[in-house]
Amino acid sequence: MELFKLSDSEIDWIEGFYPALKIDKSSIDGEISFKRNYQGVEIEDSYLISIDLKKHQNSILPKVREIGNRLSQFSEESNLPLADLHINPDDSFCLTIPPEEQKFFIDEEFNWQEFFTNALEPFLFQQLFSEI
Repeated sequence: MELFKLSDSEIDWIEGFYPALKIDKSSIDGEISFKRNYQGVEIEDSYLISIDLKKHQNSILPKVREIGNRLSQFSEESNLPLADLHINPDDSFCLTIPPEEQKFFIDEEFNWQEFFTNALEPFLFQQLFSEI
């Protein structure tokens, strides 16, 4: 089983920007807090997440799940299937389709800073925007 690697500088970056996330050998778990702005709408919020560091076939992205039940609760209250919230059957986030994954990265190769900034935060912001 191959794992996503984190350099010391990547660990320092994650710990600096997301101090409530805890990194261990197989996952990154905890609270991700962020503030995003889209077309004049600024939202600041947080989610409890788990990022699986195990690499998966046919994807350059790690699997991310929301572990605070916020999305499933919103799904129930809104009478929306989780699939409509871009949640896969295994409860991981559908961040994009595999042929489009490289678009998140300037050099078209995975790196943690661009993953958080260009994929994960915008996905969570979209979820928050749906709740409004």
